[in-house]
Amino acid sequence: MLVTGITELDELMGYIPSDWLVEFYGDWKIVNILLHRMVILNAKGGVLVAYTQKHVGLDPSLLKKLSRRLEKTWSKGDVLLARAFKVEDTIELLSKISMASQKRVFVVDPYLHIPRTPEKYYVATKVTAGLRKIARAGKEVAIFNRISRYGYLRPEGGNYHHHSIHVMIRLWPTKYGVRATLIKHPLKTTESVIFPYSSLTAASGRWSGQRRLIEWF
Repeated sequence: MLVTGITELDELMGYIPSDWLVEFYGDWKIVNILLHRMVILNAKGGVLVAYTQKHVGLDPSLLKKLSRRLEKTWSKGDVLLARAFKVEDTIELLSKISMASQKRVFVVDPYLHIPRTPEKYYVATKVTAGLRKIARAGKEVAIFNRISRYGYLRPEGGNYHHHSIHVMIRLWPTKYGVRATLIKHPLKTTESVIFPYSSLTAASGRWSGQRRLIEWF
C-alpha cells in the first residue's frame, strides 16, 4: 500500500487498493518534496517514476538527504525513471507502463504538454485514459499534479480526470503549515488537516523541533 510517512496525511488518505488512482496536487514545491519522500518510502520492491518535464527530474541530493533522515536504504535498481517530452510521448509512455513489471507507479505532471488553447484541451482525456489503464492493470498509482490553469480548486486535467481519480488531495501552504484537503474519496467526506512543513523531511512525519506558540492553542 502506498504511504507518505506523514501520519496526518496517511490517515486522511486512508487505505488505497491497488486499482485506485490517488492524486496529490497544489503548491508545486510541496508536491515535489512529497514526491521525493514517497519515492524513498515506497522504493522497496521497485517504483517507476514517469516524468514529463524537460529540464528537471528526481533530485539526487534531495533523495540522498531524505534517505538519511528517513533511515531508508535503496539501490539504483529500485527506482526506474521514464521521461516524456511531448503529449504524444506521454500517452505512449502511459500505455507502456501498464505492461511494465513494476507494481508501484508515480506519474509526475502528466498534463504539462496539453495544448494551452481551450478548444484543444480535449487531448487531456487521452492522458487520463492512459492513467486509468495503468490502474486497471492492478498497479499502485500516485499522481503528482498541478493546479488547473482554469482555477485553483481543481487539478489539471479537466472533468474526465476529476471523475477518474479515486482519492484526490490538495496541498496548500499556510502560515501554520501545509493544509491537506481531501477533495474526493469514495469512502470519506471532505475534510482537511494541517501538518508542519518539517514533516515533509522528518523521519516520523511529526514535528520534532520547537513548537510555535499558536500550535499549543
